[in-house]
Parts: sequence; C-alpha cells; structure tokens
Amino acid sequence: MKVIGAVLFTLGVLLAVRVMFFGVRLPTADDQPKLRGSRLAIAAIFAAIGALVYARSSLGHTVTLGWLPSVVVVGAAAGAAAWWVVRASALAGSVDPEDDPRYRFQGYVARVVDSMQGSRGTGRIAFLLDGQRLEMVARWLPEHSVASVDGAVDSEVVIEHVAGDVAYVEPWSVVEGRL
Repeated sequence: MKVIGAVLFTLGVLLAVRVMFFGVRLPTADDQPKLRGSRLAIAAIFAAIGALVYARSSLGHTVTLGWLPSVVVVGAAAGAAAWWVVRASALAGSVDPEDDPRYRFQGYVARVVDSMQGSRGTGRIAFLLDGQRLEMVARWLPEHSVASVDGAVDSEVVIEHVAGDVAYVEPWSVVEGRL
C-alpha cells in the first residue's frame, strides 16, 4: 500500500506541476478565458489520497475497506478546495500593471491621420496591432509642451496611455530625445 500511496501522491504533484507550467486559463476568441479548475482539483485529489494512504501504511496500520471512504472524502474535499481557489482567484482583479487596459498600447508608435495642431491638440492616430489597423482619438499629454510643427498629418507619435477612447500621446522626437 505504501507504493500505491507514493504513486498517487507523485501523480498529484506531477499534475500540479503541469498546472504550474501551463496554468488553468484557456484563452478564447472573445477575451473571456475559460478556466480549467478541474485540472488542479484532480491533482489535489490524487496528492491528498496518496499522502493519506502512504502515511497510514508507513505507521504500520493496515488500509482497510472501511477506512477508504474517509480517505475519498478527504480527497474530494481537497479537490473541491482547489477548484474553489481557482474560481476565487479568477474573480479577483489583477494587481499587475501590465494587465491595466490603460497601458495596453503604451510605447506603440502611431501616425497622425487627422492633424493634432489645432483644436487644442486633439486629432486622430492610427497604428498596426497584430496586422490590424487601429484608429483612435488622440490628445497630447497635458504636462508636455508641444512645438507648433508637431502633430501634422503623417508625423509620428508615441502612445503613453489610453483613457476611455482617447489615446494620450507625445511626439516621437521628444521620446527619441530621451533615448
């Protein structure tokens, strides 16, 4: 029984390592990832059952059929807890700044398609993302002074962040000067 417990525990750990490498989120086309919490739950079930069977066998106790239902209940509880953790963590918001949608396009170089020279520095920009052309309203960053030649059609700007539907940009020449 020690061998069966060790095999079950090892299988649970290996499945958990697989989850660690590949995660529990399955990307989908509509940007709403599908969660695969069952993979971690199965790993927890195998690890818990394996650990209990191994521990009982190591202590010299025999593993009886009357004892196995309680082991299965503990394994099921471990699996349910793992599944719940996956679901709860998916509902929690990310604190990673890279996941902040305002900075999704930060650093992208865009071309001005509608002049930003007049009308209080508001215009339109366009850039390519994964082979697809995106256009959006753009404004200069409030803290930067912009030369009168900046913002002409076909000039290049760099996106700092996006707030709502407006991209806040600065001229490429300013960014290039900092590099």
